[in-house]
Amino acid sequence: MVVGPRGESRARFPILRTVKVADTMYVEWVEGEAVVLNRESGELHYLNGTAALVFALIQEHGYDGAMTEVRNRFGSTEQIEGELRDLVSDMKEKGILVDG
Repeated sequence: MVVGPRGESRARFPILRTVKVADTMYVEWVEGEAVVLNRESGELHYLNGTAALVFALIQEHGYDGAMTEVRNRFGSTEQIEGELRDLVSDMKEKGILVDG
């Protein structure tokens, strides 16, 4: 494990560590899920319950805080870590999350 200057762990997602919700995104919440509109491109993205939760946590707590909250709620198994990494990478590829 790598520890940052404030004692935070940096080993799990070093490349994804500084993502945030893109400013161009507008979100509509529907029964625990979300529809995200990219106001620049007009693209719509549907987020199921899990993706919507991760999105909301990043929006509220920033990336590091969101990942800590997800791990506290669901644990930190290799499978969960891999799924989180894939989910965040997918949202980044779609422009929902950006470097920040």
